[in-house]
Amino acid sequence: MRFLGRLICAGLLGFGVVTGAQAADGPCKFQGSLIYFGKLSDNSKSFWLSNFQFTPTRLRAGESLQLVDEFVSGPFKLRFSESSLVGQGSAFRHSLFDESGDVGAGSGGGCLIQSQEQVGGAIFPVAPTPAPTAVPTPVPTPVPTTAPTPVPTIAPTATPTATPTPIVTPNPPGPTDPFPTPDQVIDNTASAYLLSTIVSVQNISLRIVDNLLQRSSGVASASEEALDRWVGWISYQHVKFDDDRFGRSGNGGVNIGQFGMDRMLNPNTTVGLVVTINDLDSETFSGSQMADAKAWSIGPYLGYRINEQWIADAWLGYEHRQIDSNISNQLHARAKDDVWFASLNTTGLFKFGNEVRIEPKASVYYGVGRRDDYQASLKLPQFPVYRLTIDGRNKNTGIAGVSAELNKDFTASDRWVLTPFAQFGANYVFKDPDSNRVLGDNLRMNKVDPWYLRGSLGVKAKNADQSTLNLGVTQIHSEGLDAWELNLSLAYKFH
Repeated sequence: MRFLGRLICAGLLGFGVVTGAQAADGPCKFQGSLIYFGKLSDNSKSFWLSNFQFTPTRLRAGESLQLVDEFVSGPFKLRFSESSLVGQGSAFRHSLFDESGDVGAGSGGGCLIQSQEQVGGAIFPVAPTPAPTAVPTPVPTPVPTTAPTPVPTIAPTATPTATPTPIVTPNPPGPTDPFPTPDQVIDNTASAYLLSTIVSVQNISLRIVDNLLQRSSGVASASEEALDRWVGWISYQHVKFDDDRFGRSGNGGVNIGQFGMDRMLNPNTTVGLVVTINDLDSETFSGSQMADAKAWSIGPYLGYRINEQWIADAWLGYEHRQIDSNISNQLHARAKDDVWFASLNTTGLFKFGNEVRIEPKASVYYGVGRRDDYQASLKLPQFPVYRLTIDGRNKNTGIAGVSAELNKDFTASDRWVLTPFAQFGANYVFKDPDSNRVLGDNLRMNKVDPWYLRGSLGVKAKNADQSTLNLGVTQIHSEGLDAWELNLSLAYKFH
């Protein structure tokens, strides 16, 4: 694995324009981020999302810097807060302070991490308050009373109270990356689904090419009886990834099961149908942002051997996804996606001498996706649940790829052939729903590398009856993201 890794290495949210300041190299000892999330429709409450590193970190409001929220130690670094100060302009500005005492002096002294005004944001409907039930009150019997003797009162002397004002040490100007939409903050599964798509497309194409090659390799019989038989196959792929891009501190896993059947129409053409089931989990920001997703897809595929040197294959299908998201046990949401997709691949077949083969491949995948409107619920201490309708959006994805596989056959017996292989390739994401950006610890959408490098090692075993067993391991690398895939597949020809 180490050798493979070395080879690969070598080869939610201010939804508008806001003002603020943050930089990782600022004078504050501790860093963090703050964005305006939205307000209630009656302008009684505003909501804020913070990403903080250490405590004590406090959120303050307005020119008087009144305390809104104090972040205590806990398992989560993302936190939603509510404030009674609502409005636009500097008088309604909210500020995040490092009040550890290392910067600034005196009670309430602190260092300004970031400051934001209330521009843009989501609108939360106000939950209706039920009308009170009228309770009849009995009429009291009049009782004669005597007027009380007035008692003189002394007005209390007003004692002014001073709110400690933090010492403001502003950081340099903040980043220019765009703020996220609500959907981009809530859903953190984009990278996991991208990895899932890359390995699924590769697996289907591998199945088609191996099937066609086996028909003309002399391993399998080319009789008409053999052509009429159906081949059932199953594959399992497990992907484990770490995502440290822009301080995300993320990781997750994807389990992919594929179940298919195909048959040869003639020695140069194969057709089949495959059902794919995905189970995915992903977490970022040290577990503050978590998601659990499930998906299934179904679609036909076709492979055609153009000539001795080239094979073309295609896969069409429909995919449905359901994503359950949780941010710091405060915000919960369930989103659903529908995707129609197509994958096209061309594979070359060339030999070095009579033993080693090289199989270059070019591929393209395009999915037209749509996310329906969905509900998110925000739970805060002062109110049971605030509800927010998140607008749906398009989720189109386009991926191009090139790769090359080196392999060689070894005869294990009269019926079995073993084929070790090594594959190296790269994928380029030319269309991404988030424009190749991810949510970073600065709570902005940061530009990421659209290139993903791949390297695989494995072995294929095939017999004269067109049954096969494949085992492989793949590493996928992009700047700040690393993933490992384990692939096991089995095909059996029905008699």
